[in-house]
Amino acid sequence: MDNEKKSTTEENEDEYIGNMWGWKFSLFGLALMILLFALMLVRKCQVEAETGEKIELFETSKE
Repeated sequence: MDNEKKSTTEENEDEYIGNMWGWKFSLFGLALMILLFALMLVRKCQVEAETGEKIELFETSKE
């Protein structure tokens, strides 16, 4: 009996135990990041339209 318990626990240690927070939480986080990125782009376009200046999201150095 003890040998059977040891063999099953050894096999289970290598198994994938899953996402700690659950997939719904992960998808909610992804949706939140996409929403914030979209809001950032909308605000960037609004500021460019108001000021007439082009805003670069990433600095590019031409040296």
